Amino acid sequence: MRMFSEKEKTPLEGLFMRETKTFADERGFLAELSFGGSASDIFLEKGIGNMLAAVASTQGVPRGGHYHLTSYENSWTMQGSALWYFRDLDPASSTYKKSAVFLLGEKSVALPEELGILDHTLERRGSIVQMYLSPLIYHLLIPLIAPVVFFETASRPYDEKDYMRIPFEDIDDELLKGIRRHFVQVKSSK
Repeated sequence: MRMFSEKEKTPLEGLFMRETKTFADERGFLAELSFGGSASDIFLEKGIGNMLAAVASTQGVPRGGHYHLTSYENSWTMQGSALWYFRDLDPASSTYKKSAVFLLGEKSVALPEELGILDHTLERRGSIVQMYLSPLIYHLLIPLIAPVVFFETASRPYDEKDYMRIPFEDIDDELLKGIRRHFVQVKSSK
């Protein structure tokens, strides 16, 4: 059994992570998503306006590709494995226009070293990792072992006006270009 961890910093100012309390054996795993309940959970302090589960069913075909103006999100990759690309688009942030990539989910996969992808899978760390996104953090996931099942909470109810969608090929970032060359199996998200 892996114990729940405290909030951990990432390379981006508005993005945090933590390991969940995870129990794993040959039958599968159980992960406590809100250890101690929402009243004591620093990751849920903004409240829950929406909860959703989603499936990315095709390897190499991205999902997401947006940021939120006001909503805070929590995300757990529960099945499969995916690259999660994050980019700070908050002009007031010290990490504005910087990006980070994490491999999240169940299994590790071979990754090109030159991309500097951080492996935070259940297989590698012994726990499911929770990501906490502030507004203005662009996020995109690319399934590597599909299907990828992820669970999210948002601080506000769904509102299309809160979504700022940017096709991944419109983002000028060498890291994302490298990821596209290695992992993306569609030519455009437009």
